[in-house]
Amino acid sequence: RPLACGNHSCSKACHAVPEAAAAAAATEACEVCSRACSKPRSCSHPCPSTCHPGDCTPCAVESAAVCHCGKTTLKFPCWQYRAFLQQQDTQQLATAEAGHTAAAASDALCCGKPCHRQLPYCPHPCRAVCHASSTCPDPEGCSEEVAVRCSCRRLKQKWACSKVQAALAAAGGSRSYDGATALKLLACDAECAAQQKGKGAQQQQELEEAQAAVAAAATATKAAAVPAAEQQKVSTKKLSRAEREAAAAQREAERLAKEKRQRLQQLGLAVLLLLCIAGLGVLLAVAARQLAHWADALMLATSRDKLEL
Repeated sequence: RPLACGNHSCSKACHAVPEAAAAAAATEACEVCSRACSKPRSCSHPCPSTCHPGDCTPCAVESAAVCHCGKTTLKFPCWQYRAFLQQQDTQQLATAEAGHTAAAASDALCCGKPCHRQLPYCPHPCRAVCHASSTCPDPEGCSEEVAVRCSCRRLKQKWACSKVQAALAAAGGSRSYDGATALKLLACDAECAAQQKGKGAQQQQELEEAQAAVAAAATATKAAAVPAAEQQKVSTKKLSRAEREAAAAQREAERLAKEKRQRLQQLGLAVLLLLCIAGLGVLLAVAARQLAHWADALMLATSRDKLEL
């Protein structure tokens, strides 16, 4: 007979089952099913209940899902996570098991933090709360402050990023820019023009001074390019006889001192060589003496051997 679970039959030997009116006097009843539930489920997780009639309870195993902006990992029951996946495929709300209805994925998958995706027209991140759409809302309305300058970089102001994009588009170009773009969107004023004029005059003056300095250096180099022999000849003519004799005596003294140093060096090398030769002679004498002792000992040993024979 089928058991109360409706999935299995009684495995006892054939026995009488009392009618409902005589249930109190029954001596034996069918067994109670205690097997694990083996019904197939829409997910990969088994049912944790024992064998039961009807549908299984919604799967409550925890599943992970990434939020819309991709910065946070959220945890959901399995039945709710599968509902999110079904909604992403069909763009409709799915009905979960056992009458439970999944919340809107666009709300449940929002982590509540700023999106932080880079906006398409500027280098700033999206400040909107984590959203489902891959396109950030109002990318032209970025409110970040950006520094803009004039052409000569004297004037500087802070503009909203949206105003910068509008100015770039109004100039006939693309509204997109990055952090390396020089935003020269301000117009130079009269003071800028005066500074540029003064700067040009100063640069011209510096150029003329540099050219004059180069010409003066060239003239000095040309004047100093007198042959060394001629300069020596002129200086010799200007010296008196006594000065020339003193210079000659000094050169002679230097020559004698140099010869003395050379002789001392040669004498030192000779002494060092003699010491090396003497040391080598001592070593040879010691070696000869040791060799003589060895020869005497060998002859004495040979004589003893002959006497014993």
